[in-house]
Amino acid sequence: METSISDKIHEKINGWLNKLDHFQLQLSLGKMEAKDEYTNQKKQLHDYLHQYIQTAENFAHVADDKVESIVRSLTELKNEFQKDEEATEKTIGEHKNSIIKLIEKVAP
Repeated sequence: METSISDKIHEKINGWLNKLDHFQLQLSLGKMEAKDEYTNQKKQLHDYLHQYIQTAENFAHVADDKVESIVRSLTELKNEFQKDEEATEKTIGEHKNSIIKLIEKVAP
C-alpha cells in the first residue's frame, strides 16, 4: 500500500508534534533542574554568609579582648612611669634640700 502525500504530511506533522512535546518536556525538566540548582546555590551562599558573619563576630570579640588587654597593659605602664616620675621628683626634692643644707653649712 502506497502512502499518499496527505498521509506523509500527517506523519511529518505528528513527528514534529512528538518532537515538540519531547522538547517541552526537556524544557520543563531543565527549568526544574535550573530551579533546583538555583535553590542549592542560594542555600550554599546563605550558609557561607552565616559562617562568615560568625567568624567576623568571633574575630571582633577576640580583637576587643586584645584591645582591652593592650589598653590595660598600657595603663599599667603609664601608672608605673607616673610612680617613677613622682619618686624621681621626690628624690630630686630631697637631694635639692640636702644640697641647700650643705650650701648653708658651707656658706652661712
